[in-house]
Order: sequence, then C-alpha cells, then structure tokens
Amino acid sequence: MKRFTAAVNRLTSRREFMLVYIIVLGMIGLSYAAPAFLTKSSATAVLLSVCDQSMIAVGMTILLVAGAFDLSVGSTLALGGLVTAVFASRGFAVPLAIGLGLATGTLVGIINGLIVTEIGINAFITTLGMMSVLRGLVMVISGGQNVSDLPPAFTRLRQ
Repeated sequence: MKRFTAAVNRLTSRREFMLVYIIVLGMIGLSYAAPAFLTKSSATAVLLSVCDQSMIAVGMTILLVAGAFDLSVGSTLALGGLVTAVFASRGFAVPLAIGLGLATGTLVGIINGLIVTEIGINAFITTLGMMSVLRGLVMVISGGQNVSDLPPAFTRLRQ
C-alpha cells in the first residue's frame, strides 16, 4: 500500500497532471450546469467531433518527437476528404473512395518527406509551400463549392 501511495503521489505531483484536474473539474461543472452533459449521446457527440483532430495530433506528436513539424496537415486533410467525397459522389464504392482519399494523403506525405530528406529543403518552407499548393488544389477541384450527393452508405459510416 505504501508503494502505491508513493506512486500516486509521484504521478499527481507532476505538472502535466494538472490537466487531468482541470478536465475533471470542467466535467463536474458542466454536469451541474447542463444535466444532459454526462449522457451517452453527449459523449458520442464530443468524441465524434474530436476524432479527426485526435488522429492528426497523434501523427504530429510523432513528428514533433522526431524534431520536425508539418504545416500542411490541415490542407492534406482537406484534399484527402475532398478526393474521398468526389469519388463517393460519383458512384465509386465507399471503401474504395476512402482508400483513394487515404492514398492521396499518403502521397502528399511522401512528397513532403522526399523534398525535406532528399532535396534538403527546410521542413518549415516545404510544408508551408505544400499547404498553399494543396489549398489551391482543393479550391480548383471543388470550385469553392461543397461536394453533395454522397451515397447513404457514406453518411452512415459515422453512426
């Protein structure tokens, strides 16, 4: 029991643990302010709203640990999502459309990696330029409009 208490004290004395305190206090406060906050549907909505940012955060964490960063992740996400939506709206099978969107993001990552490692251009400059190129590409492909007429199978994936 003494070892367990010492381990808990070591863990809770860390500065990072303050985030856990803040999150727990926020949840308690929100549950009093809005009783529907701690429901299954509310938790599902919160998790669905942060799932894409969480996936990006995992990838960015790996880059940051390696001493690099990528400014083009948002634009890469937009292009991959657009490619997926365009192919799904044109009658391609939903898994194939998703695969093509993922392949697009992978290709952008490979291009960024090759420019940084093989050509030797700084990651900041490379990914900043790629961000601009991808934003322009998304605007050209979409014409500035939302992609509509997605098949029902595509919209059911998130439920």
